[in-house]
Amino acid sequence: MDIDEIRRVNLKKLWQEMRSALVEASGMTPAQFYNLRDGAPDSKTGKPRGMRKETARRLEKAAGKPEGYLDVLHQNESAEIDLENNPDFPAVKKVNLRVSAGITGFGVEPCTGDDSLIVFRADWYQSRKLKPEKLLALKISGASMEPNYYDGDLVVMNTADTELTDGDVFVFNLDGEVVIKRAVKDSGKWWLDSDNQDKTRFTRKACPEGICIPLGKVVLKQSERI
Repeated sequence: MDIDEIRRVNLKKLWQEMRSALVEASGMTPAQFYNLRDGAPDSKTGKPRGMRKETARRLEKAAGKPEGYLDVLHQNESAEIDLENNPDFPAVKKVNLRVSAGITGFGVEPCTGDDSLIVFRADWYQSRKLKPEKLLALKISGASMEPNYYDGDLVVMNTADTELTDGDVFVFNLDGEVVIKRAVKDSGKWWLDSDNQDKTRFTRKACPEGICIPLGKVVLKQSERI
């Protein structure tokens, strides 16, 4: 299944949800929309019409979906595909993490239901030198990382990358609590910083070795905040 087919699968799902409202919001004529949705043969090549990246982004915006929504398979929309064992579209599991103070490792509690996986094309991992089996997805909780990360946003962390880099966002075990913060190096010491500018509520915290343990670097964010 190539990117155009994936986008058509998702576009059909959006059309089922919105019908004529999606056609109207897309800025296309009904004929143009239906040809795109159904993969009508191109008059020159005879092959199903493709969907340009710019068109996909416009349709996502029209439907109120996050950027990139049309580009990935969603489990409840592709039941005929084995999402957990598909080398062309490796899946990342959504989880809750369980940690203990001072312990380097962590436990994983997989989320359940139709929305328990997110799927990307194999070349997405390859181009970023990521290994699917080293990635985990979890939800942001709270307002400390606004306006860059909102409560309920989904982030993907790379558990193979735990070496702190100044200015990047990591998932930490902070004395037995899972936190998602920006790592900042100041005067030779590491600190956990919140993006929220209300520093009276979200103060910078020290990141001493053995108490502040990096679990993985955040490599992707999915958000419905546009």
